[in-house]
Amino acid sequence: MTINWKDPVPITLGTMPTFPTHIFPDWTKDYMEGLSKELNTQIDLPATAVLSVFSVLLMKKYQFRYENLNWVLNLNIYQLLGSDPGSKKDAVINRIFKVLLDYQKNLIDKAISQEPELLSELDMKKSQYEELISSKSSLGENSSAKNKELKKLKEDIMRIESELNKSFFIISGDVTQEKITELLKRNEETLTIATSEASEMFDHLEGRYKADSIDIYLKAWEGTNYSKLRSSTNDIYLEHPLLNLCLFTQPQEITRLRKHDGRGLLQRFLVVVPDRYPKEKISLENTMYPSLADTFDKNIKKLFELNVENTARTVTVDPNAWNNFNNLYKEILYESYEDVSYTTQQWLMKIFGNVIKVICLIKIVEEVIGNNRLDNIALNDKDIAKAHTLYKYYYTHFRRVAETDYYSVKEADLQFFFRRLLEINKDHHLNGKISSTEINNYIKRINRADREVMLEKLEDNHLIKVIKNGRRKTVYINPEIIKKPHKEALNFVRITKNSI
Repeated sequence: MTINWKDPVPITLGTMPTFPTHIFPDWTKDYMEGLSKELNTQIDLPATAVLSVFSVLLMKKYQFRYENLNWVLNLNIYQLLGSDPGSKKDAVINRIFKVLLDYQKNLIDKAISQEPELLSELDMKKSQYEELISSKSSLGENSSAKNKELKKLKEDIMRIESELNKSFFIISGDVTQEKITELLKRNEETLTIATSEASEMFDHLEGRYKADSIDIYLKAWEGTNYSKLRSSTNDIYLEHPLLNLCLFTQPQEITRLRKHDGRGLLQRFLVVVPDRYPKEKISLENTMYPSLADTFDKNIKKLFELNVENTARTVTVDPNAWNNFNNLYKEILYESYEDVSYTTQQWLMKIFGNVIKVICLIKIVEEVIGNNRLDNIALNDKDIAKAHTLYKYYYTHFRRVAETDYYSVKEADLQFFFRRLLEINKDHHLNGKISSTEINNYIKRINRADREVMLEKLEDNHLIKVIKNGRRKTVYINPEIIKKPHKEALNFVRITKNSI
């Protein structure tokens, strides 16, 4: 068979940048890197979880304010990380959130132990209230005193009912939107969802169990007032609700949020899709020094116990950094006018605020733990440079989700598939002609659907030619590739590291 071959066009694939850990304080950076090595998982997982913990600790205690525009940001963040099975998502969340989960467990255990006593007290207070109501006269010398006593009993009843409600401030993703509003109401209008399996939450978002609105996720990202009017139970009004989301899931699950692109849900997230942990780093001998975990837990406890007044403290921008602050804002907004998808454009409109939130969280931790400073915290030029680095990091990851066919063909799998084609051809002396049977027999890792996509990708770049004969396919490798030494031929599909 004669094939009119065009010159082969190399395919250059990019790996994802890893989280720039240098932006963290040393005690945080050392713990994250130690955990990453011990669990054989990418640093992006512990870094994402740590940022969520910082937000739990600080989102009601501090806020960002840019005084030039009177622009205020709450310090809650929405994070979504897609990682393959076996990447230790559960272990990362359990280890990073340990101090907070232990504290929550103690609160729940205490509530359970006090429940019989509280129920008895509640019955007594309700009986007293009802007796006083029935004996109350709108006139009479004791009317004022009785009103005062009624008010006191009502306050006691509400206090006891509040104590009977279990104190969840961190939950997993298997929760309805209606339940989220109830938990926000109980917990001073803040709530964190941290889960290693966000598909549960996506099921609720899609209305798999019950048709529901995503409004609470949209409103609680920026703290906008929210009302839930219900016919069968009490209405709920939230003045300033704040959700903090730390969602780990399988990479393909992220696409489920694309159904809400028109509402801007995915665009509110800092999205991370790390590559697999490098095989050359895999080891069971990278046990972390216990002192790293002890220091991390000790500092998290200190931040947890940090007291603030009724009004949140403020993080500002140092006037000397205003110029760089403004330049970063313009760089990001200008990018939204370039040739990007609608989803990416809308994400770019929100990412400036998101990276400023992250930098504020890190800055506060540095000042509180490192310098014992609680007030007069301002972002400087170094902090703005960190924000720029974060923008590049998150932008690279988000574009992989929104602008490419990442979930059809993974870079490492395409490179592996092409390498196996060359090896099969060489080992079995096939002269560049490989049948579909030989591909099925010798390439087990790639399923049939993914192989079809990969063959099309390789054919588009003239590396191969697929000839169909009925149901059978034959793959021909470009002769220009076969002529080259094996190592050189492999470079026609190569992976380079994305830099930020």
